[in-house]
Amino acid sequence: MTRLHVVAAVLTRSDGSVLINQRLAGSHMAGRWEFPGGKVEAGETPRMALARELEEELGIEVLAARPLMRIHHEYPERAVLLDCWLVEQWAGEPTAREGHPLDWVQPTHLHDHDLLEADLPLVGALMLAPRYAITRDGTPQQVLSQLEQLVSQGHSLIQLRTVHATAIAQEALFTCRARGVRLLVNTDVSTAVALGFDGVHLNTARLMSLKRRTLPVGMLMAASCHNKAELSHAVDIGCDFAVLGPVAATPSHPEITPMGWVAFASLADGAGIPMYALGGMREEYIKVAWEHHAQGIAGISAWS
Repeated sequence: MTRLHVVAAVLTRSDGSVLINQRLAGSHMAGRWEFPGGKVEAGETPRMALARELEEELGIEVLAARPLMRIHHEYPERAVLLDCWLVEQWAGEPTAREGHPLDWVQPTHLHDHDLLEADLPLVGALMLAPRYAITRDGTPQQVLSQLEQLVSQGHSLIQLRTVHATAIAQEALFTCRARGVRLLVNTDVSTAVALGFDGVHLNTARLMSLKRRTLPVGMLMAASCHNKAELSHAVDIGCDFAVLGPVAATPSHPEITPMGWVAFASLADGAGIPMYALGGMREEYIKVAWEHHAQGIAGISAWS
């Protein structure tokens, strides 16, 4: 089945709300909600199609946009490649030029609308930061000090990776929740739930041994992946996102050959969940990561 290549735009206002529109009566899947966009025409790049579709549908000029993720989805009657872009700046006020009902919605309330199935992975991506910071191990006080530093730098998604997680859980969670930071812990599911963390990060061994998702509603589940089989399992058991790597050479694992950006992109493309690039990452790599279908970058030394 040939895939229909379409672009989808995420327009975000200063209050965090995003724009969706309702499909018109008489159209395919009429009445369902989706992110604005449309078909990529012959000879167009996705970026060109994005600009054309938003001018035609909403009457706006795209001034700045970046790739967000690519979603492969099979409906019974057609297969779709959804090329999703985050529109960071535009000129004009979005108006329903073609009569589609519009609604500005907070990402946490998008599930209240009857979104198209192909658009659903975007909801999770919109609630994740572009940077996933990971603590390095040390004494309990060293880990807490590093956590405070990461929170002070503005990170909103952090993984606590330490053998002292149980001992420092209460103080670590207090530090993060006072600033609205979500803190995942690198351990098994039952320990993460018992300690009250915002989520669990599964190492590869724990990932592959887990047969189904057993987390309470609202908790995040992430996993470390290195190949297609691990990534497929992460998707199958319902992980919210994954880190994939190592992409570049990293001092912590000098014996491992990095996969490089091309291999990363081939695995991340259409994975169905947001992916973070891991391994040798630095802040200046974040735009490169976006161009290779990543949610962003993850790292230990990138921000410490």
